[in-house]
Amino acid sequence: MKINTANRNRTWYILIGILVIFLLFSGCTTPSPRVSNQSLTPVATESLVLYTEEQPPMNYIDENGDVAGRSTAIVREIMKRQNINAPIHLTNWTTGYNVVLTTPNTAIFSTTLTHQRDSMFKWVGPIATVEYSFFGRDDFPTQISSVSDVRKAGLVAVVGNTGRHQTLQSSGVTNLLLCEDDEACVEALLEGKAALWFGTKDMYAQNAKKLSSDMNRIKEVWPFISRGSYIAFNRNVPDSEIEKWQDALDEMKEDGTFEVIVERYMPYICSWVKCTP
Repeated sequence: MKINTANRNRTWYILIGILVIFLLFSGCTTPSPRVSNQSLTPVATESLVLYTEEQPPMNYIDENGDVAGRSTAIVREIMKRQNINAPIHLTNWTTGYNVVLTTPNTAIFSTTLTHQRDSMFKWVGPIATVEYSFFGRDDFPTQISSVSDVRKAGLVAVVGNTGRHQTLQSSGVTNLLLCEDDEACVEALLEGKAALWFGTKDMYAQNAKKLSSDMNRIKEVWPFISRGSYIAFNRNVPDSEIEKWQDALDEMKEDGTFEVIVERYMPYICSWVKCTP
């Protein structure tokens, strides 16, 4: 039987057409360029991120798992007045401090403004007054009334990289035992690894709550100095933003909101322990 040439050619055309369509839909042809989903995701955020440390009653995690406290409430009110809702992360002091020192669009509170730190950050405040004191065990035999006495007393426990640490350094006190946090300082004092602890009255109150009867073995031996506590911003934050934060804080102090927040936390401190041993 002979096959009609025209029919045969038509059959080949049909088969070739089907093959081309199959190849197109199966993806065997060269695909057109695609935009990666990853390239659509921002590499970095321009939003401000805040850091703080656990230091009741100024900053702590409440029963709902949120960062709360006196300084935190002040910072949140400042943000509220600017329609800002920046996240606040609670971490250890050294980590937060180093992040803000090196990372744009970050800030940390509550930070003591010292001569060494002045040019390292941009500052808003003060948001609190911190009372630095030397504490010793109840059997501490030496009367402390000068920096010279502190130098002769033995090791002084203090949290490293803090305003208190820098205050001691600038005062010429080199007999230091650097600790990760104030709880470690208190433990070193109680265990006899340090003769003194350079802390604050707020921190004394916090540890008194945690350690109860053990804190009866610690007394304040020399109230040293009061310092202002601030919000420290990374240097890349524009001056215009710093001014807005400072203006909002000043406004809070003028209209009485600042004092209301401070007084809200005062019974919380005094319910723990007498602030002055």
